Order: sequence, then C-alpha cells, then structure tokens
Amino acid sequence: MKRSLCIFILVLLPLSIVRADTTACIFDWAESAAPSLISSSSETQNIQYGDFTLRYYDKTKNALIVQNDSKKLYFYNVAKYLAGDAELEIFAETKTGVINFDIRAYQSGPSDSNNAVLDILIDGELINSVTVDFSPSSESFPAWSRDSNVNFSFDYSKAGFKNISLRSKSGGLLEASNVQFLGEEILPSEDNLNNKFGEFSSLNWIGSRKITSYNITTHDSNISEVGDVHYWALVSDCVDVKEPIPVEATSYLEAHSDQKFPIKLPDLTGKGWQPVSWELADFLQNGSQTLVAGTLAKSAFDLSYYDEDKTGEFYFFSRETLEDDWVDITDLLLSDNTGCVIPRKTIVSDFNNDGRPDVVFACHGLDFSLEVLTEEGLQRGEASRILLSKSDGTYENKVLSHDGKYENCFCHGGAAGDIDNDGNIDILLSDSFSTDPAFEEFKKWDGNVGQLHILLGDGNGNFKLKTDLPKSLLECCYYSSDLYDFNGDGYLDIWASGGAPHGTYQERNIIAYSREGQFFEEDIVDLPTDGKHTFSGDFIVNDGYVYLGGINIDFSKASYYWGYAVTKIPIDGSSYEVIYEHEGWYDDVCDPNGGTDSWIIWILVEDGHIVPKQDCAGHNFKVPL
Repeated sequence: MKRSLCIFILVLLPLSIVRADTTACIFDWAESAAPSLISSSSETQNIQYGDFTLRYYDKTKNALIVQNDSKKLYFYNVAKYLAGDAELEIFAETKTGVINFDIRAYQSGPSDSNNAVLDILIDGELINSVTVDFSPSSESFPAWSRDSNVNFSFDYSKAGFKNISLRSKSGGLLEASNVQFLGEEILPSEDNLNNKFGEFSSLNWIGSRKITSYNITTHDSNISEVGDVHYWALVSDCVDVKEPIPVEATSYLEAHSDQKFPIKLPDLTGKGWQPVSWELADFLQNGSQTLVAGTLAKSAFDLSYYDEDKTGEFYFFSRETLEDDWVDITDLLLSDNTGCVIPRKTIVSDFNNDGRPDVVFACHGLDFSLEVLTEEGLQRGEASRILLSKSDGTYENKVLSHDGKYENCFCHGGAAGDIDNDGNIDILLSDSFSTDPAFEEFKKWDGNVGQLHILLGDGNGNFKLKTDLPKSLLECCYYSSDLYDFNGDGYLDIWASGGAPHGTYQERNIIAYSREGQFFEEDIVDLPTDGKHTFSGDFIVNDGYVYLGGINIDFSKASYYWGYAVTKIPIDGSSYEVIYEHEGWYDDVCDPNGGTDSWIIWILVEDGHIVPKQDCAGHNFKVPL
C-alpha cells in the first residue's frame, strides 16, 4: 500500500472513528515515554490510514503509526518528505528486488548429487528457497562443477534490513561468486572467508549449516519498528492480558506439558549460532508461551573463534502467531544475556518460590579432546547459569553455584523438582567427564567426575550440594537425566542414561528409586535396551511402561549419530521391545535450521502416539503407544 499522506498530515482532517481504545492507549503511552521526540503545537489526532492509525507531531516532524491488527508501533521521521527529499511511504507497495549470483559445487565423482537447495534470508528471516542444478565440468574427479546462475526475486520492503544471507540445506561444498543485489555487487562478511577447517580462503563457502552473509549498506528507511503487542502488555496497561500460566511442579512436566512447541526456531543469524537448547514458559506472565533459548559459542567447535567469541548468549522470544513468527524481547526481560559455551539443556522451574518460571542452563564448555585442550592451554567444562526472576518482572543472570562456590561441569543434561519434599525446588545435573578415556585427569574437580549432582534448593535461588549418593550415581556415564515419580509414592525418582563410547564404563539406562528423598544402591534398577540404541535423550511413562528414545552411536561413520529408536520397557525392567527404529544418518533430523542440538530428540504423547517435541525435518515419526 502506498498513498500520499500530505492531505492527512498538513490539513489534519477530523479523526476517523477507528479502534481507538487500545490504539489510543499505545499512542498516549509512547508520548509519555519519549516526549522529546514527539511534540506538537496543535492537538494531535488519531488518523486512519488504510490498515494503520497514525499521529503526526508538527514540531518534531515525526509520526507514530500503529498497525491496527497486530498493534505494532512504528516511529516515522517525515522530515525528508516535508523537505521534498524523499517519497512519503508508510508501507510501500511490494518492492521486488533481485539477488543474482553464480554458484558451483565441488564434486568428488560422477555419482555426486547434481542439485542443492539454497535458502535466502534477510536479517536471518527466511524469504525464499530455490533448487540449483549442477552439471560436471570435466570427466575427471574431484572437480568443481560448471557455474549455475541463480536469480532470487523477493519482496524487500522490510525497513532497514542490514544483510542478505545464503544458506545451503544440502550436504557438500558450494562456492558463490559475483553476488549482486539490485544490480550492484555486494560483499560477504569476513566470517565467510574462513572455511570449515578454520583456515583463511578467498572462496565464499556455502555448506551444510553454513550461512553466508552479505552486508547491505545502501538500503535505509525512515521507519523503525518500536515494538509489538507484548511490549504494551509488559510496560503499559494498554492490552488486557490473560491469567499467567502456572509453573509445573517439575521441569519434566514443564517440558512435556500440552504446549505448541516451536516448529521453526527463531533465526539468530548475526547474534551467534543457532539455539542449541530451549524451552517454553510464561515468562511475560500474560498467559502466553515465551521461548527462552541459549546459543552456542562459535569457539565451541572451532578454536579460531576463541578470542572473539568465548560464550554464547541467552534470548527471550514471544510468539506472534501460531505459525511460529517470533519477536526478540530479550531487552525487556534480561539486561545481561551472557550465556555459556554450550548450553546443552534448558531447565525451567520456580527456584525462588515467587510463582514465576526461572531457568537453569546446564552447560559443558568446549567440546574438544583432552589432548587439544591441554595443548592449547584451555579448560574443559564450565559453570552452568541460572536466570532468576526479580520483583520488577525482569531476570537476574548469574553463575549457578552451591555452598557459596561453583565448579566446572561437563553437564549434558539435568532436571528440576522437589527431591526432598521440603517445598523448595532442587536441581539434578548429569556431568559426563567420566566418558573421556583420560577421565582420571579430571579428578582434580573435587572428585566430581562423571556423576550426577543434586543441588538442594532453599527456595531463594541458593543451593547446597547433596553428597550422600550411592556409588552408581557417582561413577557412571550419564549424559541425560530427569526426575519423575515412577512408583507413585510421592517422591521424585531419578532417571539417567548414558553411554561409554570409549569403553571406560558400561552403558546404562537406570531408574534410581527414592526412599523419602534418599537414594541407595539397592534401589537402582537397570532398564534393558537392545544394546544398540543405548544413548537416550528422553522418556515418557504410560500405563506402566517406560518409553525410551535412544540413539545409535556408531564411530565407524563420519556422522556417528547413526540411527534412532523408541524402546518400550515395563517399569520393573523385566523386558524390552523396540517399537520404532530409523537406521542411518540422523544429525539433521530434529532441527530444521540445522543446529547442533539435533543429537537428542525429546518426545511427547499426542493423541495416543509418541511424537517428537519438534516437527522435525525428515524422518518424522509418530508411534502408537
């Protein structure tokens, strides 16, 4: 939509009757929030303008615009228009732009795939996808294919975008050249000149999980988006909100409750790598599900980034539509979004007894062998972090500590719940240092190697380490862990799963039954598995059976997460039955954005079937109970 606005602005026709209740409140709130930017010599009016309502302020030559349906607020500087230096547009008619480039594929042999699917993104938002066909350039291999020319046509009306990105959804190495936008060549960011081996190259690599970003310096707009309906819900009284969604009694119930989980996670291009763990809860306390996510540090798997990118970051997003449109609201809830190197598990519960959800990120630090870390003089493991709600509605971000101190952990999993039934939420963490063949080196961590840690909470966000655990919980191989009352006695039991790919310990899936908050060796039951899918990320309980989602780890394969299965086991561990199995590469199954979180699938029950927590890209499963 594009219209001349001069009649409305300069003549200020009488107010058209529009939905003035919420809209007028948003205007009034914005005027009080930023009086120096918005002022007028005459009384302002609400002016209907197609799908928008606006107010013009003649002293500052600014306008506020509310989109009627979404209640999004925009700030518009119309000074250039009034001076005759710019066309007046609020939301322009669709502007079609073209990005044009040449691309080729590196082919190992004639049997290589001759096509690839490419995505184009604006500021990380997927705009379009195209399939590119390649043909060999010679009969000898390996060799680069012939160049294919690609034209992406898309709507670039979005105000003020900063970069265009290309992303390959296919395996194999691709290289782009002569990239142009609106007929002018654009240059890639310097990150694109580092190939997957961490070495400098003049090629523009576009590989699986690799986003190649091109900076746009000429595109600008006088319009800036101020916020969305969730902003007004939090900082003003303009929008009626629903009753807050209560926090579940355990993180297991929180993760497995009847929620609509993300199908497509928000893209954080430019803010670090994709989210590697996340959870949903009512962090805004307005009756809606908000996403909290932790990103991976680039240095986690590539030490060439270590000096510039030592940790990831934490983000909050509100869901704008059921089609998974997300708005970054981190600045509303979190002033310090310092994350960890690898946030392997996001645990949501109420740790300070204020009725609001808090978050623990179980973190494990750099994912390199002991030899590399020793050679580089780096440290394995890291402290986990906790986001605690404050009285003003925001969150405090701090290191998770116990007994007045904190220790590094190679934490792959964890859970939260009231283990000792004292009314305060406790934390369970699974520390997998012991799976390293040189685990003896890590006994300097006060003996806490490869064990389960229980941190008993005091209801104020402080914790004390529980030290009287049986040997099996202190010395095994656990990557995943959770809390669930398997026998219905009112006390939470421990489920834990792990594997010993280097043969240091046996592989185990266990239930450690609680005896009124205490754990003993004789109360630990080993759950049988098929000996192949022993690396479990999650479970559900239904009608006396435990259903385990298990991964097949096969180090003979380049992508060694090689298969997935669901196993049905009676709670007493007397037998097992594999009821679903997928054989083959699986690393991209669970995350359509290609993130590294896909090594584990969390599972839910839906309409009498086991389904993934995400609607995964490829190899989806839906298994009858």
